[in-house]
Amino acid sequence: MTYHNDLCGRSSPQGQNASSTLSTMSVPGPSIPAPTPSPSSQAMYLQKLQESSEAIKAGNFRRAIQLYTESIVLDPENHILYTNRAAAHLKNGQPERALEDAVKARTISAKWGKVSHQVHGDA
Repeated sequence: MTYHNDLCGRSSPQGQNASSTLSTMSVPGPSIPAPTPSPSSQAMYLQKLQESSEAIKAGNFRRAIQLYTESIVLDPENHILYTNRAAAHLKNGQPERALEDAVKARTISAKWGKVSHQVHGDA
């Protein structure tokens, strides 16, 4: 199982809400598994995650945004990457871009609490 880290260092298994996402789809269809990344692309992905975390800690939000964008190219259905990039956009003074990424993350994983809080605030 693949795990992804968010900005706070919490781990979340990839696809943890897959069954709830699939149950809300309006058109049933065959399930197509995601392609398995090659070891070299997975290593590059993990390196980008580490570097983005370091950039956030150093306050280099522009670099973190760049690294999250590169990571999204490698794993476009990872809602945590969009959420982390949204936080970096917000810290970088780009609230519109932060909102776009938060909405995208929520679209991918509608039941993930952190995204819901960022988009709608405390209920």
